[in-house]
Amino acid sequence: MVNAESPDAEHSTLGRAIARLVDSCGTDIAMKWRKKTGVLCHDKHLIPAMGKPHSGRWDTESDAVLWYLLRLYITGNLVMAHIPVGATPLGDKERRRNQEILDQAQLRGVTAVVDQQQSGAPCDGWVRIKAAGMCERLTFKDTHRGTSHFSMDGVEFTPHVEGDRGIPLEIGNSDITRTLAHLRQYGAVVRWPYGSDNMILLTLHGDVKVMGLDAFFAKDMRANVDKTQSLVLGITSAMDEALYVSQISDALFDLPPEVAADREFELRVAAIMAARLVRAIPIAMFVHVDRKITGHSGPPTRMVSEENGVTKVVSRGVTVYAKAAGPQHDCADPMALKLESPPGPYSQLGARLRAASPSGLIAVPPTIARSYLRTAVGNCDIEELHVLFEAVDELQRQGLEPSAAT
Repeated sequence: MVNAESPDAEHSTLGRAIARLVDSCGTDIAMKWRKKTGVLCHDKHLIPAMGKPHSGRWDTESDAVLWYLLRLYITGNLVMAHIPVGATPLGDKERRRNQEILDQAQLRGVTAVVDQQQSGAPCDGWVRIKAAGMCERLTFKDTHRGTSHFSMDGVEFTPHVEGDRGIPLEIGNSDITRTLAHLRQYGAVVRWPYGSDNMILLTLHGDVKVMGLDAFFAKDMRANVDKTQSLVLGITSAMDEALYVSQISDALFDLPPEVAADREFELRVAAIMAARLVRAIPIAMFVHVDRKITGHSGPPTRMVSEENGVTKVVSRGVTVYAKAAGPQHDCADPMALKLESPPGPYSQLGARLRAASPSGLIAVPPTIARSYLRTAVGNCDIEELHVLFEAVDELQRQGLEPSAAT
């Protein structure tokens, strides 16, 4: 654990080590997560709770630390809980008013004290949680079919007894390395970010709580030695998929449940068709869901076309664009792949998620694309057969023989 007298130096050292572990592929996906703080795959308060630089400028090291906190979060080693306040915090000079807001909130089982002097203090205040409560835990497991299954459950939080003061409280903007420092020293931190009417408790859980953050990180470093089985690439791939799932969910969010379910099925069928047609891993696969189309009647009519090597499948408000590409390609634009130099792995160049782009396109990450391809060529589980049969039937109706697309 960190020396309490010099946390800044200690957490800066770990920050640099994390940057070496994560490398560019991790910092890229961390940047995507912090730019998509409203997506449904994670609570919109999560990224602000983890931190935001006082300057507002994220650098490579900050994104690397964010990646590592996300790594802890999606594997269930970092859990979170909301403490409703009912009001957003004021600036640093309004410490007395911030204390009044917290007092007026009548927090149940929670005592929050804002440091009124903050002269060299390690944090903005302290929070004591007097009774056990529930935290949200996100976990994922690899299905070994190129996709991950995410689930959310609750775990019990037992009050910390670290000294008499409790858990550090950070109000407003706070560098993410400071969040890391508090987690190392205290195992938990409470954030009250600007714009949030909740305080957010972040606390270590599971193996990292038992081992301590330093020992857990050292274990990750050892596990990442073999780059062909890279921990970083595996976790980054899962983060990519979590963003993709959230984007699809967001596209279907305001539709009636029966329409959303039908549209989701149509998306899978269209994507499998595209995977067969491009004859290779469709690393450049993009989806557009038209939310204006709210229903349908009769059997689906799917249109397949090709332009400049890009396969386009359209049906019931779902449009899938796909193009065969290798790891040396960038898929930022479905209609015009461009070379990047030097070429990188799929996780770096293959998953440019663009849910908020002007075109409204959603990029399918390589893990999903590989899964679609395996299903399309027949390597699928029994529960996926109905989707494959539907895709093959439609290919035949369109006059395209499946054997020609494999």
